[in-house]
Amino acid sequence: MGLKLSLARSAPELVSALPNKRLKLAGGDRFKGSGVLCPWRGTDCRPTPLRRRASRPQLKRDPLGSYTMSRDDSPLLYRGVNLPMHWGAGGRIAPKKQGSFEHEFTADCTLITADNSLVTIGPSTVNAVHWHQFAQHHHPTSGISTTPHFERAVHYATRGRVPGERGVVYEINRAGLDQCNVRQFIVAEYVTRPRVPADDEVILVTVSSEPLPAALIVRVTEVAV
Repeated sequence: MGLKLSLARSAPELVSALPNKRLKLAGGDRFKGSGVLCPWRGTDCRPTPLRRRASRPQLKRDPLGSYTMSRDDSPLLYRGVNLPMHWGAGGRIAPKKQGSFEHEFTADCTLITADNSLVTIGPSTVNAVHWHQFAQHHHPTSGISTTPHFERAVHYATRGRVPGERGVVYEINRAGLDQCNVRQFIVAEYVTRPRVPADDEVILVTVSSEPLPAALIVRVTEVAV
């Protein structure tokens, strides 16, 4: 029986859902999902189209989180959340903590090891990247976790692919982040041994810890195991 969910209760501006579709997951298991377009119109930014454009080689990032996309980059980032979290946030993507994206480690912190060569003395965004990628329920920051892999977002949306669990996956227009003043930190470029390497985690940081601009959310897909 196909899964039928409605996002109208949490995101009243969503328009009609796309036809139900069945997607095949790695490992032979399947989940049912229906894509829902998000027609929100942002007033604070105008994201660029998702179409990939040719570009000359450039510096990938600077310490402040600016990023120049390359041809090999996915034009989308994904964030998966369970249904209660989606409904509780009103269909928005918001950080778990308010405040600046900085962190200061103390001398007795056991999470930092000798291979964390980029950790700084005093509060810094580099430290916040390290802190963020540890267990999120224990170490929340003003950053938003995303991944360039749809399958990994499904994993989180269904609490690790627990049978019967349902959630949503937000598709985010990565090409429009700079225009909306959203910084992005690729964890693997700051952390020698990321906690979950398969995620290829990208942390998004908005202005003043605001929710991610709605204009950047191009689709919300409901998923279930």
